[in-house]
Amino acid sequence: MSTQAFAGSRPPCVSGKARPSNITRSPLRIWRQRCKKIAIPRMAGWFQPVRRQSRPGLLMARRRQTGAGFLCGSETRPPMADGRPVMFNSSAMCRQQAAHHRQVAAATLLEKVRTIALAAASAWDIQAGEAEAREAGKQDMLSAEDAAIALEFQREDEEEAAIRANDKLDEAISIPCDSHDRTSM
Repeated sequence: MSTQAFAGSRPPCVSGKARPSNITRSPLRIWRQRCKKIAIPRMAGWFQPVRRQSRPGLLMARRRQTGAGFLCGSETRPPMADGRPVMFNSSAMCRQQAAHHRQVAAATLLEKVRTIALAAASAWDIQAGEAEAREAGKQDMLSAEDAAIALEFQREDEEEAAIRANDKLDEAISIPCDSHDRTSM
């Protein structure tokens, strides 16, 4: 055979294919093929068993969801991020950090450092506002006994308002209507 016969096309390989298959496949494609052969899910690292059931099989859930406490079950979890409980900053600590960043902004001569420090201070102020709202909500929460008493007072107020509305309606009905008396016109 002469090389002129293959002009414009690829020369045949020994195996009869145009190219060996392992050259054209990417490492990702090779990994996917191995996963199929081993019969494990491709995203096996993303899943973990939440709890073992009495019957065979596992309840599978995404790690990010179980870590964040999104799954509902018999046990409730505190808010979590990346598998750790979330701790909120106090308003005093946020105000202290904001003051520190303002002090850095006042002490520096560089404009970019000053703008970054002031931006950080404003972010800490926002966090402090959220922390104050959270702390105020905790202080305003009623105990179970106080909540029951408040509910009783609210019911009494609603009953009194209903009685007043009925009294006004009774008064409106009992007023004689003199509109058809022609002598008053």
